[in-house]
Amino acid sequence: MKHSSPIAYSLRHPGKAAWKLLRILRGQVAPAHTVAQSKLPEGLEPLFLLNQQRQFNQNCENMYLFGGSLQRERLDNFARWSAAHYPGDFVEIGAFRGETSKLLAKAAAETGRRLIVIDPWMTGSQDCDGTEHEQFLANIAPWRDSVDVWRESSLNADIIAKLKPRPLCFAFVDGLHTLSACFSDLMAVGHAKGIIATDDVRYNQDLAFAHQHAARLLGREPIIDPDMREAYILPAKA
Repeated sequence: MKHSSPIAYSLRHPGKAAWKLLRILRGQVAPAHTVAQSKLPEGLEPLFLLNQQRQFNQNCENMYLFGGSLQRERLDNFARWSAAHYPGDFVEIGAFRGETSKLLAKAAAETGRRLIVIDPWMTGSQDCDGTEHEQFLANIAPWRDSVDVWRESSLNADIIAKLKPRPLCFAFVDGLHTLSACFSDLMAVGHAKGIIATDDVRYNQDLAFAHQHAARLLGREPIIDPDMREAYILPAKA
């Protein structure tokens, strides 16, 4: 199974599906575009690495891996592109073991920015067995001086208030995988001037809705492409 089915989702969650449909009909959700359909800023399209991603996807039957083989390379590309075009730092919500964090930390160090990492590393939550924080610290060690680690839930009101005044140019949201949590995270980083990325949208209907709903409120264009696991919100048009 390479993707989640809207019909199956509606059968499993009829009340939530109806709630979403009502908001779509009211125009509260931005229509998502593929990379090909979007009017991308100059130089952005090659950074999606879609030709290489499609080659991997051809032989991938696992919906959790489909579209994700080059995800970290894309995130690194977009963080650097955002730093080249906008002021502010990077933020990553949900770091787990830090495999993506180490790329973003390196990019932050090399572009004169900082990486803010927000994660409670709470044992028992989303596959966290208690060793992840130490692995994260080991992964970012070479660039630790460029990283601000906030070991708290991104849903904590104090953390949101702390993040809001911080200038941002790039954001990657991979926190708690519920509609309300993802939406809260996206709105918390919505002031990022550059690219905003949301993980696991391809196979999670709730995350896709949160992504599009946040984009609508932010007045920005969402990209959800069938060849990628993650989704993006483009910078606001000048």
